[in-house]
Amino acid sequence: MKPSRMMALCLAALWSLAVFRGMGNAAEPREREKKGPAELIRIVKSSAHVEDRDAAIKALGEITDERQLEMYNVPDFLLEIAQNRSSHPRLRDRAIRSIGNITMRSKTSLRERYMTPFAKLLEDRKEDPNVRHAIIEVFRNILRFDEVKDRKTMESVEKVAGDRQEEPWLRAAAFECMGEVGTDEKGMRTILANLRESTPELKRAVLDALLRRVRESDAQLDLPTVNTLVSIIQDKEVKSDARVAAMKAVAESGRKGGPGKAAVPEILKVMKDGTDMVLVMGAIEAIGILADDEALQTILDISEEKFFAGDEGAPARAAICRALGGYLTAFETKSRAQAEEIGRKCRDRLMKYIETDKNQGVRRRAIYNLGLMASPVYDSLKKPAVDLLIDELYAAKKAGATGGEALELITEALRYLTRVNHGDDVDKWDDWFRRTYGGGGKERKK
Repeated sequence: MKPSRMMALCLAALWSLAVFRGMGNAAEPREREKKGPAELIRIVKSSAHVEDRDAAIKALGEITDERQLEMYNVPDFLLEIAQNRSSHPRLRDRAIRSIGNITMRSKTSLRERYMTPFAKLLEDRKEDPNVRHAIIEVFRNILRFDEVKDRKTMESVEKVAGDRQEEPWLRAAAFECMGEVGTDEKGMRTILANLRESTPELKRAVLDALLRRVRESDAQLDLPTVNTLVSIIQDKEVKSDARVAAMKAVAESGRKGGPGKAAVPEILKVMKDGTDMVLVMGAIEAIGILADDEALQTILDISEEKFFAGDEGAPARAAICRALGGYLTAFETKSRAQAEEIGRKCRDRLMKYIETDKNQGVRRRAIYNLGLMASPVYDSLKKPAVDLLIDELYAAKKAGATGGEALELITEALRYLTRVNHGDDVDKWDDWFRRTYGGGGKERKK
């Protein structure tokens, strides 16, 4: 290559690099510069590129000054975009979400003003599904079922959820919205009528909606519904997360006096199977919610199985600790005899995990849930538990702990069990223990 040509190429490369850097430096201040409503509206109206208009619409939804929103009539401008079928669906989607953002932050009530036209768009099956999905998402974030007008708006969501001609992913979003916002008896009937949906995403959404409504309301499940859920729990073709949701829904209903106990044998079978840790942990949690006295010894026996051992079984052992905490809180309102029988079994297993488990996460979960044995109905069981926790505090201090989560966990559990507070002072706890229980306890070499 001739020197003159090489020189020309080098100069061209340097010039290109300088231009590129110059463009980058020039662009940075413009990106940092915050545009006002007038400029953003101008971009939306005049820019040739959807990406620029999309960004401008998003920025309009982030304006927090209500005077500017009113002065430039921003929400109505965004509503025009949302309703305009000739606009790109991405821009309509963004406009809907931006109105949702403004509505959530506004001190004035804008829900009625903008949610009614949104409900009409949602009910129109000719509308773009992405636009309708954005509306459902906005409803999910801002509607409150205790507001009468919001309940009326939710009817449009329930129609989508119950219509089997709709796209499954759109129906799934509608059921998720019903679970989040709430629903009435008619909505519950829609949920129950769709428990047998075959699409995995839709089935999970229906079951999650059912779980939330049973957990957060006075809704009860009748025996036929429980039997339907039991069949879902048994069905190995159903995805694990959906089967877990079914177990928890039954458990929540049973906790409130419904016929949830009918599902206990099937839940225990799932737990004992041990092939899917997601199902095992879901089953343990469901039993902990139900706090069925007849199932307690069974879950303690199952937890001795080999798939509960080692690091792989640590999440399941932690779930057992949480379930035992559920039993302790459920039985504190029972008779003293019942509470002591259940409490002793829970205490002994939690203490075993604290003393012998090599996984710190399991031990911490055990300490936390042992601290739930706070009710006076358990007073006769507390001595060994308090002694062990003082020993754990001593060991932690000896190892050099001067604060942090571990010490706080132990001292909190001691405080709830004893109803006194000596912080992390081992000597004071030892002193209190001897005075309260007349001596005994572990020897702690100072």
